[in-house]
Amino acid sequence: MDQTKDQLYAEFRILSEQINQMQQHLSNLDHQLAELIQLQNALTDLESLKVGSKVLIPLGSGVFLQGELKDNKEIVMAVGSAVSVKKTVGDAKNIVEGQISEMKQITAQLEQELSQGAMQYRMVQHQLQHLMADKKQ
Repeated sequence: MDQTKDQLYAEFRILSEQINQMQQHLSNLDHQLAELIQLQNALTDLESLKVGSKVLIPLGSGVFLQGELKDNKEIVMAVGSAVSVKKTVGDAKNIVEGQISEMKQITAQLEQELSQGAMQYRMVQHQLQHLMADKKQ
């Protein structure tokens, strides 16, 4: 009986850690998704701005530079490994929309795995509680 209890307790700890990791991963995905949606909105807003409009250019950590819009049709987009390419605003929006869709699919899959893990966690917890109650009697 102690071996069963030890095995259940080990499984309980592993499940707990897995659930915590999935929750952290979901939180990161939510943050990335929010950034992508913000980017999508900024690209949409960019299309409506007129060339010559005054704009604030983000430098990071809430610091901005005042500037003037020279082109509202083309942007420079990072594609990875310190490589950037010119894209039309429409192409950039399509890329971002694809990333948003992919991120939502990954999030939905992870939420399903989290739900299954939580159900398994509750079952093991219930078994442990049952074993402990039996041991006291």
